Amino acid sequence: MRLRCIAPVLTAAFALTAYANGPGGPEETGALKASVPAKWEIVTPVTAAVKLAAGPAGVRMIPIPHAGGPGFIVESDAVSLSVDLNGDGKFDDKVKGVGGTVLLKGKTPEGVAFTHAVRISREGTDWVLSPAGMMQGRVAGVDVRLIDLNLNGRYDEVGVDGMVVGKTQSASLLSKVANLGGKLFSLTVSSDGSSAVASPFEGQAGTLNLAKGWKSDGAELASAVVASENDELSFELSDARSGLLVPAGEYKLVYGFAKKGSESVRIRGGANMKRFPVEAGKELTAAWGGPVEMDFTFSITKDKLTVPPDLRYVGAAGEEYFEFKPDAKSPQIVVFDPEAKAVVREGRFGGC
Repeated sequence: MRLRCIAPVLTAAFALTAYANGPGGPEETGALKASVPAKWEIVTPVTAAVKLAAGPAGVRMIPIPHAGGPGFIVESDAVSLSVDLNGDGKFDDKVKGVGGTVLLKGKTPEGVAFTHAVRISREGTDWVLSPAGMMQGRVAGVDVRLIDLNLNGRYDEVGVDGMVVGKTQSASLLSKVANLGGKLFSLTVSSDGSSAVASPFEGQAGTLNLAKGWKSDGAELASAVVASENDELSFELSDARSGLLVPAGEYKLVYGFAKKGSESVRIRGGANMKRFPVEAGKELTAAWGGPVEMDFTFSITKDKLTVPPDLRYVGAAGEEYFEFKPDAKSPQIVVFDPEAKAVVREGRFGGC
């Protein structure tokens, strides 16, 4: 049986025009420094929080290594989490209630001082971690922010860590090539995130546009992250209204986020999602988004509709929509019997 969402449906389109990258200038090096925003508002292409790690002698820790050990130790009780903030093995602060932010300071094994901000939140009976800080500076005249997404103390893991280019608040994955001020540069980042070297990219390029064709019932596309097949290239395109120059090649959607007021939904590339080839000198327009449908088995007892717990909302290009918020505000759905040509049931599902 097919399920179709008929309430506000998110729709969008990919558009592509190919260009050749023009000649660039000399290599440029940018210095970056630790920055901790007063409020974390960056949308990152990550759906799972980092867990506390097991440390020596059975202790738990925030797994950011420092000169004194493999992480900053923690200790939990029924209502709080005690944290060692400077790596000396003693507890300096407590995170209480549903969570908070801690500022960790230490030195790398090479003796270089660092600051790492971490958000800690309660998840059931345990605690989970998310980045609360970044390394920030200007590279080739453009603002660049690096985010240690897996909280292991490194900022140079291509396809794993995060990168924000320009004034946007949406991050891509760290990429070997970045679009800085409309030009493509090969990018190399130091492991501690204190510097980034940009050299002119040499190769074929095209313009990829995910924002222009985005159509919805007032929903804002807040994140649209693509990556190459080997995850070495990644770009965030939600705010690129005229498209973005990217290296020629095949891209996949790895993360998306849309919101309308207090409602939001996350998007990920599905198992059968189509790829989007960027070919130099050619143009491609492809569709994604609504209508969002799914096939599933169900049973009806009196006025109750029961469906399997693994229901999936799938878009036109095979992308999946998940984590509808508020939780009970999934799209309006209709179960239609094609033989009887009648609506069997309609309503919303919670727990999406």
